[in-house]
Amino acid sequence: MQEHGIVAQVNASIGRLALRVADGSYVLAEQLDTQPLRTGQELSGEMAVVGMETFTDRQSAARYGVFVVAYGLSREAVEQELR
Repeated sequence: MQEHGIVAQVNASIGRLALRVADGSYVLAEQLDTQPLRTGQELSGEMAVVGMETFTDRQSAARYGVFVVAYGLSREAVEQELR
């Protein structure tokens, strides 16, 4: 199911990011391509699955390859993972 998420945190040095979804939980993902994501971007895609996915920027329609590591996480959990 397609969901929308807002990029809440990015750690470019390890290539991971966290997205906040509508229910208030977070998705942890690794970026697979070289186009940098930035905090505040609104993305859509399959966010409640683990594995390779493509997220689409809702404004520019740019597509980003990611590997969803986990979903349904708390803010504290993603902050710890992105250190």
